[in-house]
Amino acid sequence: MKIPHEITGIHILSKLIQLTEEEVFAILHHNGAYGATWYELKNSERPLQMILHFADMWASRVDEVEAIEVKNTLF
Repeated sequence: MKIPHEITGIHILSKLIQLTEEEVFAILHHNGAYGATWYELKNSERPLQMILHFADMWASRVDEVEAIEVKNTLF
């Protein structure tokens, strides 16, 4: 059974720290329109959720692309 990474992340973090409702919401919906919960999120975006979404997008589209480009120049 595949468990969504949002749920896995919340589960792991909950063992280490107490998450607020706002933090759980942000983690669950950090994929924004690209996630399975888009219809639940539509027009209900919150500031922390939007910041996490942007950070996730930045990491996947800028940081990872730059890392690949550097790796390709090394070999």
